Amino acid sequence: EGWADYRNNRDGNNYNRDGDDDDLNNNMNIDNRVNNAYPANGPYYQSALLVPRGQCSFERKALSAQRLGASAIIVYGSLSSRYSLRYANSTDDCQDASCDDAKTRTDGYYTNKDVIWPGDKYDYDCGFGRAWIPEEEMEGKLDFTKLPGGYDERNDAFLVGRGEGNLCVRYDASLDGSAGGGGSSTPFAKGCESQRCLVTGRNETFSGDGGLRYEGCCAWDLHVWLYSDNSIPATNEAVTIPTVYITMEEVTLLLDVVRGANDSQSGDPVVLTMYQRYRPEYNFSAVMIWALGVFVAWIASYHSSVEYRRLGKALMAKREMDARMEGDEVGRGGDDRSQGVGSVGRRGRSRS
Repeated sequence: EGWADYRNNRDGNNYNRDGDDDDLNNNMNIDNRVNNAYPANGPYYQSALLVPRGQCSFERKALSAQRLGASAIIVYGSLSSRYSLRYANSTDDCQDASCDDAKTRTDGYYTNKDVIWPGDKYDYDCGFGRAWIPEEEMEGKLDFTKLPGGYDERNDAFLVGRGEGNLCVRYDASLDGSAGGGGSSTPFAKGCESQRCLVTGRNETFSGDGGLRYEGCCAWDLHVWLYSDNSIPATNEAVTIPTVYITMEEVTLLLDVVRGANDSQSGDPVVLTMYQRYRPEYNFSAVMIWALGVFVAWIASYHSSVEYRRLGKALMAKREMDARMEGDEVGRGGDDRSQGVGSVGRRGRSRS
């Protein structure tokens, strides 16, 4: 993604100067011609781009930022990245500006039935906080079908925070468990560390007023691995700029700093320094962990074979005892035969 701007401006001189991040969020195919990149004095030169997590891969975002001339890219988590639309019966040939390169239905609109909702335990966990949002609040304040991606960024104002402005705090299930799906023993404001709510798409009818309510649960806000994209051709240029991922909470702090710098009279820019964890040539901790694992396995196998060793010793002792008893019997049999031969000889001599 992020190729629409310089697919249309291959000379590298006409930039998108509107200040938005469309360069990184347009869902276009990768073009591996390096001459599409911005020149060294482009608008993103020696800048770190702050980009929301979306439906395309991290590597595509990083390559887009790199070709735009950025020195680094910071991908941050967002509630919108957990939602998408099911583009069934859709078309790509919408010419209207409102389509914004998005697929659109032939009938012109989407409903909540077309939304791909977040996944339980993957995107959220109701054990840390649950709410039941009334239908009128859901339809009046939240929108999950806005083009191009489905999720309306204005939803954040009603799904973030520990105050009553967060619908999951206002309609906390721990205060009312009359929904068919049950309540929650953990208050949302206290149990949800991310302070963010994801509407799961599940709804229940309340037994009290018979109204329909929608489930909202505590969103995960964790660091994720910036995995590669196997769909990008191997001949494509490699990512060489630093790329990091920060959480929704961390980007809130970072944006506060950026806004504060913009509002100040000094005009000083925000200087960003990225650090990479030291990676030694030889990982001695891994060797120690391997050795500890081998030692534990040896101890476990030794103690688990106690009965076998005891039985083996008993069998060996029995075999030795049987062998000795057999040897004693053979010895006594030889003595008896020798005694018999001697008596016969004596009888023979007496006859003579």
